[in-house]
Amino acid sequence: MNVLSTASFQAPTIAWASLVPVIIVLGAAVAAVLVEAFAPQKARRLTVIVIGLVATLAAGVVIAVRWSGVVAVPSSAGEYIEDPLTLVAQFILVVV
Repeated sequence: MNVLSTASFQAPTIAWASLVPVIIVLGAAVAAVLVEAFAPQKARRLTVIVIGLVATLAAGVVIAVRWSGVVAVPSSAGEYIEDPLTLVAQFILVVV
């Protein structure tokens, strides 16, 4: 017995563009763990360092690219508000 009506169900909208820096960093973390698990010992250190640097640079580039669009029109998705202050905070976290 299904209590919920499927006609009134409304799927949530996800702001994927706002999540791209986080997805890049988390994906790099998974890749680094896999490298630690399966790469030969001599190749691990350099490979993990390169993965970390590339992920950090990619996340910074994504934030910089999103800057012009967010400054022109700040957006809101539910309780999440994406404005210049939010992007600056994300960029600081990427740099740190």
